[in-house]
Amino acid sequence: DSITRINDGELVLAPAWEDHLAGLQRRGAITDRLKFYIPKFGMSGGANFVSIAKNAKHPAASLVFLNWLTSAETQTKLNAKFGVAPQHPDADDSAALVSQSMRQYSTEPLNVFYEKEVKKQFVQKVLMN
Repeated sequence: DSITRINDGELVLAPAWEDHLAGLQRRGAITDRLKFYIPKFGMSGGANFVSIAKNAKHPAASLVFLNWLTSAETQTKLNAKFGVAPQHPDADDSAALVSQSMRQYSTEPLNVFYEKEVKKQFVQKVLMN
């Protein structure tokens, strides 16, 4: 896994999931000196979605659950416990490995064209800089 390879000195930089890093750090599996950042040229921030199925047996209960899940209070608790990035703008992100201000550089999940451009920019602006 890329995070372990960074920790071991085999890699110096790699795309990864921040909640995965937070879990490894909590267990003491890797150093707490590893940090996350989103480069200014942009990087895909993942693709987490929640929805209610059209044919849900209990759509009202589903909506109550989604309201709870996406609330600032719940997003703050998930951030504190798992290091996940809160999606609610009023949630406390102080336990996040990537600040809300840095998230402005997060982009849509990769498509074919964008993937090529990300690789090109990564080499030019990160590896060669």
